[in-house]
Amino acid sequence: MAAGLDERVEWLLYDLHAGRSIADPYPLYARMRAEHPLWLNPASGTWIVSAYADVARVLLDPAYGNGRLESLFERLPEGRRAMAEPLRPLLETRLVLLQDERHHRIRRLVMEGFTGDRIAGYEPIIRRIAAGLIEALPEGEPVDLMPAVMDVLPGLVILSILGIDLERQGRLKAWTDAFYRWLAHAPGSIEARTAAAIEATAGIAAVLREEIERVRATHGSGLLAALVDARDAGDALSDGELIANVIGIVNAGQETTTCLLANGVVRLIEHPGELARLRADRSLLPTAVEEILRYDAPAQMIARVVVTPTDLDGVRLDPGTLVGLSLAAANRDPAAFPDPDRFDVGRTPNRHLSFGQGPHFCVGNGLARREGEIVLDLLLDRFSSIEPAWDPAAGLAWRPTLSFRAPLSLPVILAR
Repeated sequence: MAAGLDERVEWLLYDLHAGRSIADPYPLYARMRAEHPLWLNPASGTWIVSAYADVARVLLDPAYGNGRLESLFERLPEGRRAMAEPLRPLLETRLVLLQDERHHRIRRLVMEGFTGDRIAGYEPIIRRIAAGLIEALPEGEPVDLMPAVMDVLPGLVILSILGIDLERQGRLKAWTDAFYRWLAHAPGSIEARTAAAIEATAGIAAVLREEIERVRATHGSGLLAALVDARDAGDALSDGELIANVIGIVNAGQETTTCLLANGVVRLIEHPGELARLRADRSLLPTAVEEILRYDAPAQMIARVVVTPTDLDGVRLDPGTLVGLSLAAANRDPAAFPDPDRFDVGRTPNRHLSFGQGPHFCVGNGLARREGEIVLDLLLDRFSSIEPAWDPAAGLAWRPTLSFRAPLSLPVILAR
């Protein structure tokens, strides 16, 4: 529970799931920052934080933790919670839900697969896969970039660097999508999403057990082999920890990068001057990717739980209180970014929070950034024109969730 509810509690004062908010959430975020930078959402019982300084503070403050496992199960009606228990073994050692020493231990081992040298070694794989998909795109007729490139490329990359057979990509993508629908606040009943997630994670775990045994037998290379072989003072990941965190890597590696790529193309099309600027000066690719991440955060909202009593924005928060951090709102805060609603591919400095910060800073951030740079570079190399093929009056349809922001489709017309 939390003290200081007073006027901050108003029934859906900010409807985060309204159609207009899904299509363009940034005016709503601006209102939240200005009116109630800490707001109790009565629909979820979660305190929403929207100012940059507050979000950054929570990410770094040990009074807030990531041990939210039980809160996930508590979303089911009390008499139905047992049905979700098969998911527990794949969640209780997952990096994103751990804290303190257990988190530090597993993070140190997982990071062995994401060092700067390893990411540099993955670049030829990323470039080969991206070039093949982009080469196959038709010219002069509408093509939906979501199924053609954005939805498939990150999965193909992550499986390739893991060393897993690419023929499994379709099934693994469907399974990980089902698991994410359970983790997130997605359409459909929580009971139905739980049943689908249990079936999906059983399939993922079976595939990964096979792959782990293959790597051990063949002493293979790649990210999975690096994780199997990871050691720190003699310590190693158990099979359960391996499976749980490889699932997490596959999940996050697909979703974050899909959103980064798709949102980047949308914003470049909407800002032709910035597109021309980037086309003329490819040295701007790194800052362009950072600006895409800031301007349209792939993960719009992440959660933390209060571990020890603390105060935030004049409100007393007790242990167990859930806090939602609006990364997207923080990234458009004028107190942190000059002219924050301007899309600027050369913006620097750009201390956005899209990958978080502190102990839970995204382990795969370097890989996602490099994929973004390579894909944009190849698209600009191959096509001299990228034009929208969607109805400007209707606009694009967007995923109906705050978990990961991306268009459902991205029809364009490409020309050499």
